Amino acid sequence: MFYTPVDEDLLGLPHDSNYLIYRWGRTDCRIYFSAAQKGGAVTMHLASDKAGLRQLAVALSEFCEHIFNEFNWCQMIFGIIGPRSIVRLSERCGFQRLLTNDNATVMVRYR
Repeated sequence: MFYTPVDEDLLGLPHDSNYLIYRWGRTDCRIYFSAAQKGGAVTMHLASDKAGLRQLAVALSEFCEHIFNEFNWCQMIFGIIGPRSIVRLSERCGFQRLLTNDNATVMVRYR
C-alpha cells in the first residue's frame, strides 16, 4: 500500500513540482518514492531510512506493480541509481541495466 505523505521529512528524496510523492505503507520503516511521467514511462527515485534498507526489495517491487496498475499508459519505469548495491537490488526486482557512466546507472523495468 502507498499513500501521499503530508508534511513529512522525505529523507532527501529527489523531486520537484512534476513528481508525485509516495510513501510505502509499512509503519516500521520509512521508504519514499518520487515518480514523474516521461512520455510513456515513469522516472522514479527512492529514499529510505536505515530500518527500510532491509525492506527495499519488497517495497521496490510493490511500487513498480502499483505504478503499472495505477497508470495504464506506463510501459516502463526508469531509475537513475548511484550505489552499486542498489543497482544489484534493482536487478533482483526485475530491472535491467540500460546505460552506465562513472556516476550512475540507468535501470529500466518493462511492463
